[in-house]
Amino acid sequence: MSHRLWPAFVRGVWWYWEPLPGLDPGIREAAYWLGAAKWAASMANGKPENLAHQDAERAVFEHVYGLSYLDRR
Repeated sequence: MSHRLWPAFVRGVWWYWEPLPGLDPGIREAAYWLGAAKWAASMANGKPENLAHQDAERAVFEHVYGLSYLDRR
């Protein structure tokens, strides 16, 4: 399911997040929606795509695994 495009509507624009390969295939759909929203918000705020992907994956992992990350960027 991770190769699907996940839409998110942010600041009046539809964004489509395609998760990078390597995410756990057992991650449930709700986590992907969360990742899409985070990725779209990061992109709308002008972050480079690679950092937006990191933000999305961080949100997914925090949601699924209960992890918490320090932002050192």
